[in-house]
Amino acid sequence: MLFYSSGCDYEDAPSADPNELYEQALTFIQERSFKQAKPLLEQSIKLYREQNKREQLSNAYLALLKTQIELCEFRSAFLTSKITAAILRKEGNYQGEVKLALLDALLYAALGMNKQAIEKYKTAYAITLAFDDKSASLETQLELANIQNICGDLEEALEIYKQMLTQAQMASDKKNIANALCGIGSIYTKQQRYSEAYNSLSQGLTVISKTSNPLITANLHFELGLLYSAQNNSIAALRDFREAINVLRRARIGKDFEAVILFYYANLFERNGKINEAKRFYNDALEIARALGDQISENYLLLFLVDCNFNSMDAEQQARNVDKLRQSYEQLAKKFHECGNVAGEGYIYNRLGMLYEKSGDLINARSFYLKAVALDQNTLSEYYIDKLHSPFLKALGITSLHSDWYERLSAVFAKLGSDEEALKTLELSRLKKLFVKFQTTDIALRNQKVSDKTKDVRAKIWKAKIIESEYSAKLSRRYAADKHSSKLSMLESKEIIALRSELESAKQIIKSESKQIVNEFQNYETLVMPSPIEISTIKKYMPHGTLAVAFLPVEDFLYIFAINKNQVEVRTSEIRRDSLFQLIAEYKKLMQDPMVYSGDAGEASIPSMMRFAVLSTQLYEYLFRPVDDLFEQNLLIVADDNFNNFPFHAIERQDKKGNVKYLIELMNVDYIPTLASLRYIRASTTRLNQIVAFGNPTGKNWAVDYELRDIRSFFKKASVMVGLESSWNNLKSIRADLLQLSTEFGVSTTDHPLGYIVLSDGLIVEQSTNVPFEKITELDAIPVILLSNNYGHDASISFEHAYLLHLNGTSDVFYNAWIADRKAAKFFSEFFFTHLSNRLAPGDAYRQALLNLIRIREVNHPRSWGQFFHFGVG
Repeated sequence: MLFYSSGCDYEDAPSADPNELYEQALTFIQERSFKQAKPLLEQSIKLYREQNKREQLSNAYLALLKTQIELCEFRSAFLTSKITAAILRKEGNYQGEVKLALLDALLYAALGMNKQAIEKYKTAYAITLAFDDKSASLETQLELANIQNICGDLEEALEIYKQMLTQAQMASDKKNIANALCGIGSIYTKQQRYSEAYNSLSQGLTVISKTSNPLITANLHFELGLLYSAQNNSIAALRDFREAINVLRRARIGKDFEAVILFYYANLFERNGKINEAKRFYNDALEIARALGDQISENYLLLFLVDCNFNSMDAEQQARNVDKLRQSYEQLAKKFHECGNVAGEGYIYNRLGMLYEKSGDLINARSFYLKAVALDQNTLSEYYIDKLHSPFLKALGITSLHSDWYERLSAVFAKLGSDEEALKTLELSRLKKLFVKFQTTDIALRNQKVSDKTKDVRAKIWKAKIIESEYSAKLSRRYAADKHSSKLSMLESKEIIALRSELESAKQIIKSESKQIVNEFQNYETLVMPSPIEISTIKKYMPHGTLAVAFLPVEDFLYIFAINKNQVEVRTSEIRRDSLFQLIAEYKKLMQDPMVYSGDAGEASIPSMMRFAVLSTQLYEYLFRPVDDLFEQNLLIVADDNFNNFPFHAIERQDKKGNVKYLIELMNVDYIPTLASLRYIRASTTRLNQIVAFGNPTGKNWAVDYELRDIRSFFKKASVMVGLESSWNNLKSIRADLLQLSTEFGVSTTDHPLGYIVLSDGLIVEQSTNVPFEKITELDAIPVILLSNNYGHDASISFEHAYLLHLNGTSDVFYNAWIADRKAAKFFSEFFFTHLSNRLAPGDAYRQALLNLIRIREVNHPRSWGQFFHFGVG
């Protein structure tokens, strides 16, 4: 500190040595004294630039970028990155470009923009491969695999860890062998491949024991603790957690990591009912969090301690102290607010709402639920460090979408008899989820009238997210960024106030301009900031003779919302949320069981077949019986994550005489991704003249070839592009009234939020390329699209894909939610196009095709025909 105080005025010291300044800055960075490092780096940069020392200049800029990230100066960091990139390109410094890409990835990860972070890690990796830098290649692979592991892209991460392991073994690099084995073990644990996980982690410990790397050793023990915990082996889990803590303490490093392990250690004690031990170790973690200035961790640990104290009381004591518990929660909500952590603040409001709801005070419950939802609605981004804070979120069941906040508010509105407000809240939750999804998705805006305005608002949202992350980061880490700083300076206070003012101004502009865009073109409402939709508006777009149904499962009830052109009604089924989902999971599992759909086991199949039949009618009783007196000619199911790709149309209704019929036999059953999408402008399906069949890109599936060519039996002028012809260049140039796209659809990953379509590369037979699904929005709106997933992953198409196509102007979307057999796909296609050629509307042709399948013995089981979904109206 004496050096910094006496030498802070470098502006007046023209003889200052930039190398000396730079080296001193690096020392401060090593000590995590970033505020002291920053002015030294800025002055050294100025001098290096004056002396035209490009290599030293780029190194100083890279150090400044790291410093700005640590100080949460994210906007300044983006500018520094841009300047550094220009310098490195002129130098041709590939090693500097790798370092820059890694720092850029760190910057995006700090902002919660994991898609962009992954792209930067991939960029860094590609550079190391181009220059055959094996050491840097291992480093970038580890970082890439780690973030994919965090994001849940497990298969991609596993492949990279394995590739890294092979390379590290060839180089006898024990450190990275252990790192790779640790990553592999972590993924195997998440995939419930416990024996393989144990083998990988044990091998990692054997390898690392021959070196001295306490961080890796501790991480391996920590992952073993997670493995044992997943297997409900608490004694072994506690042993390895304890060993990980001791390794770090002996080495006197990794205090932040130690706090995380202490939390898991304490939480395991709490789950086993050992409250005193839990409190002891929560307090140990709390001391570390305070010492590090990590206010987010501090507040979550205080929450766990409050709950421990309350849960240690008997029922009578709890009843006497419930008011004190509420007071503690309100104090914690204030603390979370002060450190800018929306997840924690909203969670506390939710808990307070639950306490009041449990006591029968629905007015106060509604008040706190409203606070939580308002917080989420006004939040574009918030700062947290995944490695440090996600364990708290996971333990508390807090998701990034905060859907349960909306659901609880919706349920209380329903209890209070405010049916339209309840449905409005539930719909808003769906729109917010899609808004979050499509903010990370590259979508072509084809509506020329509003495309420029929409692009401008999306750019403003992106900038506002950075401001908000910087704002919440500075609040939550204001004492943590520098170990020599213990107070918030007056300048920093002014900066935070200015940031908040700038943020609120930006949000007001975004909200105002978003409403203008939606008023002009409703389809783009989830590409900008969505607003609540009045139910009276939705009623205007409901077709005559149609009832729409949405579901809201809560702890003890299933709320069923029914809306038609005239009214909204809310009915209930008395079934617990977890019980309902257990029945649904069992139904879906049995539907795919050969003993059920084909009777493979003969008489031994009868119990499973009977159970499946019972489940089918039982689910109807819970899902539809309360509202079937409201049924009309058409039924619309509002899709939802909770019931994604569940075949409502395939469950059975049993009448009083014992007659059983599938729901699709009683009426048209179609799906919509949101109620709000009923307002969207869509291409007309009145004339379906231009039919395009497109697919089988590798030419390996002759049955698909045959099926697509067979469309000409019904539409002689249909254009069929298969094999080499099924390339992206051909697809993007088509003009069609109906497109059937038969290929493989890849599952969603962080860098491909909607997965991908497998197409031919157009050059070599059996070669293919992966095209992100969202690129379909570059096509003119096609009225009718069939997505036929013939040999890809089950459940790789969902209502989100249909929603994107509706957004682009498509009227009717059909897809198969899983892969049954070729006969079912062939018969469905044959019947669908037969009825379409007889001038039935697409939705009617779909229903008739399913009714035809039900009458054919080979494919009459719901597994065969239940896979086909229609997203559209009528």
